[in-house]
Amino acid sequence: MTRRKWWGLVAVSLILVAALTTALVQWQAPTGPQGAVGRPPLPADPAAAMRLWSQPLEKVVESNNFDAVVVGLAWRPDGRRIAVVHNGSNATAVMDTATGTIVADIFAKGPVSHVIAYSAGGDAVLRPRQSIDELPSPDTDMFSIRDGDTLEITGAIPGPLPPVIESYRNSAAELALSADGLTGLAQPSGYSHYFSSIDMQTLSVRSKFELYGTGGETSLALSRTGKTLAIGSYFTIQLCDVQAATCSGKVRAFPATVSAIALTSDDQYLVAGIHSTSNGSDHTLTREQLEAEEYHKIKIFDVPSLTKRGEINIKLLAGNYFAVHPKLPLLAVAAVDRVLLIDIRTATVVQTIVEGSRSMMAVTVAFSLRGDCLAAGFAKRIAIYCIKT
Repeated sequence: MTRRKWWGLVAVSLILVAALTTALVQWQAPTGPQGAVGRPPLPADPAAAMRLWSQPLEKVVESNNFDAVVVGLAWRPDGRRIAVVHNGSNATAVMDTATGTIVADIFAKGPVSHVIAYSAGGDAVLRPRQSIDELPSPDTDMFSIRDGDTLEITGAIPGPLPPVIESYRNSAAELALSADGLTGLAQPSGYSHYFSSIDMQTLSVRSKFELYGTGGETSLALSRTGKTLAIGSYFTIQLCDVQAATCSGKVRAFPATVSAIALTSDDQYLVAGIHSTSNGSDHTLTREQLEAEEYHKIKIFDVPSLTKRGEINIKLLAGNYFAVHPKLPLLAVAAVDRVLLIDIRTATVVQTIVEGSRSMMAVTVAFSLRGDCLAAGFAKRIAIYCIKT
């Protein structure tokens, strides 16, 4: 090989190396969404955002790794994790929303409760105190504080009741969160008229108070500011002032116990529902009236007047079966064999997701705090659906 040819080969090789290097520098690993992570933000225009939720959704993650029915869901604020209550409320898990992988799963037998929430910072998970063996003081604790990834116990939040001998009476029966996730309002299982206001950033108790005349077993919803509490109980709904610890405007709204209640993020509408007239039903109704009411209802009310705005007849299950969008007047409902999305302003169904069956029922739903994805809990399964932007 002549010197000229040799230098020619060297030059060609250098050119090829340079071209390859340039291509490698310019190429990057895909940065598009993975599962529910890295997706484009929800449009700022509410009308545009509502249109996206009325169009076909993309199922981005599905996980079949749960024991028995999934009864509770909570999104971490950054959308990268979902905390899950399953196995008859005895098990708590954390799922990666990009892959559906279970990153932690514990069994802790205790009170039957769907209640679960992430702290505002996303580093901790709250669950009602699960066992009399938990420390430091199980009979006075309302919540166990668990690490947001490992679910190891790191602390506790005391309940509003004085120390009692019977276990679980301070343990949380209900927890309502403000739309921004900064404030929680919890109720113990022992007495329905005691409440605790919780700072979800510091996981400390802001105040403890009593509200009398709430009517027994209750479901709760909290306004965005954390100042107004909506309570559903036997037959009635009412609004309460958290700071003044007073209630007003009680309305007899149903022939049975109100099993779920929610306020829209702008505090303009209240949504409440019943799932059965067989539990706590109004015994003054005739058999024909009870049979007519057995087609379960969701009712929508204006706030603060509590004037009924509309109602929807839907077959519902017992459970944590609906959720309100954190930014839009949009209601998600777990309705036996399907998930429905409802425009609260018009009381109309804008989206139907047929996923379940009577043996694989949809029981619970939860919107991400970003407002771009919806998680649904079925028997042994979770599916995540996101808008297409």
